[in-house]
Amino acid sequence: MSIYTPNTPLATQTIAFTQPLIEDNFTYINTAMKVNHTWNGNQITTEAVGSHQRMDMPNLGADIASLPVGINAVMYAIGGNIFSYNGAKRPVSGVSTSGTVTLQPSASIGSVANDCIGFVMVKTNNAITNLSLTLGFFAIGGTVYPQQSVTAVGSQTVVSLSALGTALTLTAASNYANPNAPYKLIYWPI
Repeated sequence: MSIYTPNTPLATQTIAFTQPLIEDNFTYINTAMKVNHTWNGNQITTEAVGSHQRMDMPNLGADIASLPVGINAVMYAIGGNIFSYNGAKRPVSGVSTSGTVTLQPSASIGSVANDCIGFVMVKTNNAITNLSLTLGFFAIGGTVYPQQSVTAVGSQTVVSLSALGTALTLTAASNYANPNAPYKLIYWPI
């Protein structure tokens, strides 16, 4: 790919002198615009010239906390999930995380969006019982409303989902000791 040379030509330069730089700039623009865009002969079907064929995003290490001056909203990716931000973080599609926690008796499993609906699945694989449980929740305005606790059939093991703000915690009864409880948290914006 050619190198783009800004400010070409300068007011003191002639077109003839800078013609190779100008041609390189046009070649650079033409080549760059064909990457993931419909541009100058690379149309897939009948898309409008300049439209996106796909969007690639780098994985950010942290959420966006503010918008640059003059920008009303942005989209970004963290952990393979896409979010929008216009003063508040919103998932664009379903968000999913998973892991393994120690329920002796409780463990934090992450935070969710201010307004969403979702569920947590957890595997209770210990000597008392061996079940997969699903605990639902919804969030409105930054408050999470979790489903009531679930008692594993045939035992006294109670597993519950609680929240402080948008942070979720799984808790088990005191008779439950499971150092490796796998879980999956999935939620969608509403």
